[in-house]
Amino acid sequence: MRVHLGFLIILIFFLTYLLCSDFTSFTICFDPSQYQEVNGQLLRSNNMVSDADLYAYTGWLYVRGSPEYFLNMTSGQRYPPLMHITGHPPLAIYLIGLSIIIFNNQNVMSLVFASLTLIATYIISRRVLEESFFTLIPPFILCLDKMFLSFSTVSRLDIYLTFFTILSVVLYIYALKRPVFFLVFSLVLGLAVASKWSAIFLIPACIIYLVVRRDWRGLKLLLLSLPLALLSYILVFIVFFINGYTFQEFISLNLDVFKGQFERRYQVGKAPFWILLNLLTGISGPGTSRVIYISETGEIVGYEPAIWGLHMIEYFNPFTWPITFSASILAIYYAWRNREYIALFPSFWFFSFLAFMVNMGSLFEWYLLPILPAGYIAIAYTIKNIYIDSKNKRFAKLIIAMYCIAIAVWSLLIKVPAFIPLSQIPT
Repeated sequence: MRVHLGFLIILIFFLTYLLCSDFTSFTICFDPSQYQEVNGQLLRSNNMVSDADLYAYTGWLYVRGSPEYFLNMTSGQRYPPLMHITGHPPLAIYLIGLSIIIFNNQNVMSLVFASLTLIATYIISRRVLEESFFTLIPPFILCLDKMFLSFSTVSRLDIYLTFFTILSVVLYIYALKRPVFFLVFSLVLGLAVASKWSAIFLIPACIIYLVVRRDWRGLKLLLLSLPLALLSYILVFIVFFINGYTFQEFISLNLDVFKGQFERRYQVGKAPFWILLNLLTGISGPGTSRVIYISETGEIVGYEPAIWGLHMIEYFNPFTWPITFSASILAIYYAWRNREYIALFPSFWFFSFLAFMVNMGSLFEWYLLPILPAGYIAIAYTIKNIYIDSKNKRFAKLIIAMYCIAIAVWSLLIKVPAFIPLSQIPT
């Protein structure tokens, strides 16, 4: 009962903090008239739109069934051109559009799904960590994570991807005891993939766990249920088929968009394991920075000398992000030692995503969002075992309390600079 109460306090804090710190994000009314298309580019107030604005406007068009969704009048393509623009499957964008229809605001649904993500994280924590204080650590860290907080207030796809991924994990864990849940798991996994294709990286973790446990019956049922994930994914495109498009056109659309994503990631290119650099150090990459002065008429009137330095990730927390990697390794050791095999799965989930992402070319740091809950569960499980093994429990409790305080202080009070200058470039 105390643990439930503790989680309720965490959830209330999360909602209160966001509503107090960024209330306008949830009250501003969506205005489609500010968007326009010029020369094939979507604009807002004569400026290129952000991803959040793009998904909001696209979601609004999706739920309205606008003609732009069904036919590109310029090129005559029979595909929905908006999926080519967004570069992602439509489910999360539909949900953003639904938020506009229900709340007249594109961000409220993100807050709803972020809250559901916290609840799902707590459910997994209880299964892995059992009924103890340590169960509260993963949702506590997640509710303070700067990236999670930021994406809970904007119309971006990743919070929806994270929710459906975690919900899939919840159902997978239930399916280990009641195999009928494999059917529901696959259906929800299809929804996760329909939010963003990277959700498919969860499948290897599910397979590896069953192989390690030598649960051949479970593995067979899992593989037999996976076609339901494809069915679920296809059903998200039901409007596409209702308007007379063929299955061949559906395949062509997805292949074209996937090809665009592939070229975008690999033509820009980054060294392998770059996303690991983001996770462990908070460094986005080396680069230059220059201050440019622009007049009211839009003319460049001057600029400062270019400075070479390091671009940093503003969401980075040194007390959590880097530790997820080592904690996920330690969690495997402790889970195997204690024969608490379910505790293996968060680590498999974490490394399954990471194994693909380290070789995916140019990725943004928010691709880490779906694995952060897994990493935080691994942290909590490692802390629990270190505490159990410690001889001085009072001192161990003090260290754990100080660690949690450090996480909160960094998240709420410390701001990571966007750029760290190292030297001025000679002119």
